[in-house]
Amino acid sequence: MSHLAADQIHVDIIEIGAFKTAALKQSLLSIANAKYDGIAVVGLQTSVITQPLNTLRKQGTVIVGLISDLPVEQREAYIGIDNVAAGRTAARLTGRAHAQKPGRIQLIAGSLEARDHQDRLIGFREVIHVDFPNIELLPTVLTRDDADQVHHAVSAALTADPAVTAIYNVGAGNTGLVKALKHRSEKKRLFCTVHELVPHTRRALINKHLDIVIDQRPEEEIERTLTILKALLDNRMLPPLQELVPTIYVRDNLPAAYHNPSPENRH
Repeated sequence: MSHLAADQIHVDIIEIGAFKTAALKQSLLSIANAKYDGIAVVGLQTSVITQPLNTLRKQGTVIVGLISDLPVEQREAYIGIDNVAAGRTAARLTGRAHAQKPGRIQLIAGSLEARDHQDRLIGFREVIHVDFPNIELLPTVLTRDDADQVHHAVSAALTADPAVTAIYNVGAGNTGLVKALKHRSEKKRLFCTVHELVPHTRRALINKHLDIVIDQRPEEEIERTLTILKALLDNRMLPPLQELVPTIYVRDNLPAAYHNPSPENRH
């Protein structure tokens, strides 16, 4: 982001553990005291952060929701993919992989306080219920995007229900998912769909542990966020931007390896 210095823009990145609501609130309060002109927040749908967001807006701070949206009344713009559409896409691919046969899908999410996780589940359920009625959706397991929790949850679910045919993880912690799949005693192939192309999901695609990775192109989201924040702060009309469409990766269309600033760890 050093190129922004020419426009007299300084960017700080504040890292917060996944779904640490109290830490997010405290961070927003500290930002209010620091008098930032604008902020981008990977949001949670929780009333805990309402007061600090309102404080920031009253003092003139421009707020943008990034990747996972904030309540619309508490931000000026949202930068990210349509997560309902992403969930519907995952469902379409998973449903068709069953080739009209019955199935049981285990759903995994980090937290239902995350708007992106909520929306992906909504889209997924819509398509499966309407277009693949012979496939059963098992109750969603919440793991806070923690790889160890994902590992234990998937291992327990597959032990309790050997009839599971597919797994859809709407969040992160996929090293734990792959670990659980590697150590299964049952060798029946499961169809697995996850989000975010990062080094370990890339390896898992190549090694056939995962089937689909839906990537939201976070590097473009960050660039768009900075563009939108600058326009809002300069009181200019927002530039026209095409809809961000997620990329579907299988092992056959992977791009050359590169560092992807993914939201695998939520900030």
